[in-house]
Amino acid sequence: MKKSVSFMLALMAVASMSMNAFAADLDAAPAEDISVFEAAIDDANHTEADAAAATSGIAFGTDAESQKGFDHLLTPGEVYEFPIYLVDEHGEKTPLKDKDLEDNKIRVEGSEGRSAVSSIKIVDGKDGYVLEVVTEEGYPTKQTAFKGVVKLVKKANGQVVHSADVKFTVGYASISNDAINGVKADEYVYIDENAPVITKEQFSKIDRNAEGKKVTFTNGEWAFQVRVADQDSVNLIHNERAIKDVVAAFEDLNFKFLSFPAKPEFDFTGKLTIDVSDEMEDFGGKFYVYRYTNGKLHAIDATLDKEDETLSFSTKTLGRFVISDRQIPDGAAIAAPDEEVSKPAASTNKPNPSTGAGAMGSVAAAASALSAAALGLLSRKKR
Repeated sequence: MKKSVSFMLALMAVASMSMNAFAADLDAAPAEDISVFEAAIDDANHTEADAAAATSGIAFGTDAESQKGFDHLLTPGEVYEFPIYLVDEHGEKTPLKDKDLEDNKIRVEGSEGRSAVSSIKIVDGKDGYVLEVVTEEGYPTKQTAFKGVVKLVKKANGQVVHSADVKFTVGYASISNDAINGVKADEYVYIDENAPVITKEQFSKIDRNAEGKKVTFTNGEWAFQVRVADQDSVNLIHNERAIKDVVAAFEDLNFKFLSFPAKPEFDFTGKLTIDVSDEMEDFGGKFYVYRYTNGKLHAIDATLDKEDETLSFSTKTLGRFVISDRQIPDGAAIAAPDEEVSKPAASTNKPNPSTGAGAMGSVAAAASALSAAALGLLSRKKR
């Protein structure tokens, strides 16, 4: 009998020790293990209806003309139309139509980066409603991020049915690191129209790579050679579009145009060289250069290199340059002072009567460094 009692007592002692050890293990369990355990329970309790609710909502398409979406850098002074879709529980997308707004209304709200847009609103597009974004005009050197939300709400009580974040960035891309590093090898810095910005930090790297010497920036048709020590950020966006007022004022003259609409200013005087090989014959070898500003043409003393077929002149500021085959009086008034900024095309879409009061008012291609041998207009020019 004593042996039986002793055995039972021993067994109880072992059981007690096991229980204490188990309790100790629970007390020592890290919080994250418990959270994982609870999360697993939550996941197990999720229903198909919950998954469907998480899938359904609002989605946006890409702008048909530019093929850009919210994940692309949007260009200032442009109009974009992003199709709006309703997404069902199966993930199927259908364009937002009038029938979807019989009991609902849709609105857009902006929270950050409003300076980047001239207007953002929901309008009736060709195949359904679209989010129309008109980016602010200008030629900034910095990019601005916009953040907002599009909401589909009940007309009766304002309850939110679906909502979707709207996030995009407006501005211009900066030159590539390859372009900066190429300066070490005495290469010219190629300015791509899709990446025309050079930041102050990039100029600092370029200046170090050039060891304080002059650096040449080019697109293959023009080249600007200048020192860049302590240079602030600039936007070298450029085009060769005709200035209509000038052409209309002198219809019997031949013209060539080169414009830097951001009017970038440099700390040091540089030399701008322009390729005129295609104009040598039509211009009869005679070239007169002007700066067009505030509606007037101001003569520039330029040098013609007949062997290289280039024009060159000194300047600190790049602007709108006009080249003609005949002399025009210096200071000739062409038009009233102009803003030199193009207005984006007005929307042809009709406003959505069910959008509420949410409307707000008013890739970069990889750039590469090019050596002197790669440029026809500068084949004989070296730094």
